[in-house]
Amino acid sequence: MDTADADVRALTARLTLHSGSDTTARDDARERVESALEGLDGWRIEGCEIVEPPAAPFEPHTLTVRVVADAGTTDDAEEALARNGIEVV
Repeated sequence: MDTADADVRALTARLTLHSGSDTTARDDARERVESALEGLDGWRIEGCEIVEPPAAPFEPHTLTVRVVADAGTTDDAEEALARNGIEVV
């Protein structure tokens, strides 16, 4: 993807999941975020941490997943906008 003036944005998703172990909880959290962002270009997961472990058996894990995404327009997108009379600032 050739980007023109691409900026980078970061976001943090907070999830609460019922998982058997810390490793499974991290994997499940990553999969859910990946599924939610499926179809979008220019993003990657930077990390996944357990914020609150289960307090007792059968309690949920609370996790954060950090995502970094390119926020900008592609050269192709700018050309398409220009054809429709829209100027990218």
